[in-house]
Amino acid sequence: ELLSEARALECGGLLQIASDSPPYAARFAAAFHRRHPDTQIRVRIGNAREVIGLLREAQVDVAIASDPPGDPLFAYEPLFADNIVFGLPHDHPLTGAASLPIQAVRGELLLRREAASRTRAAAEALMDAAGVEPRTVIEMHTREAVREAVALGLGIGFFYSAECPPDPRIAYRPIDGLRADGELNGYLVCLGDRRRTALIRAAMVVCDELRPLSPCPIPSNLHGAAA
Repeated sequence: ELLSEARALECGGLLQIASDSPPYAARFAAAFHRRHPDTQIRVRIGNAREVIGLLREAQVDVAIASDPPGDPLFAYEPLFADNIVFGLPHDHPLTGAASLPIQAVRGELLLRREAASRTRAAAEALMDAAGVEPRTVIEMHTREAVREAVALGLGIGFFYSAECPPDPRIAYRPIDGLRADGELNGYLVCLGDRRRTALIRAAMVVCDELRPLSPCPIPSNLHGAAA
């Protein structure tokens, strides 16, 4: 298997990726393609639970997942750390501030992600800790749907900073009081018994290349250590 995968990297082959972050999936695919232009790449997008499920069932080679559950079946490499931010319609009265407290959600219509979303879990933890609630909530299943609804002026939403493409209709603002090293940790995950294969070792090299581009500093206790 080691020899056949090494030949596949040189003469073609296939890397299958599952990711709960479309921007990181795209960055990873681009970086891998630069190093191995003859290898085909296939990307599947889902929430963290779904992508880990695909990896567990060996339907993909690696997963990019946010705060995945610890499991001895897997090997983990830190990839990024990030914080959530507010997304506001560009003409919202609060866009005049450089940053906002979580209490700013009070009285607003909140566009909320589905129950399995890490973004939703992080936002709800912040609101619960502050004892605040939005005026009302509309649930949408994808970040793209939430982003478009914010752009149309329907309400406000939460996004991780790496998932905020420029859009003149949306103003993104950091949330006061979050840790400098990020509230969310993202990992490149593979099946532990495949870690030494040529394909996975090549993926880990790309992980090392992308890690310095993390939006927030990766906590020092995660460097070079399994989750």
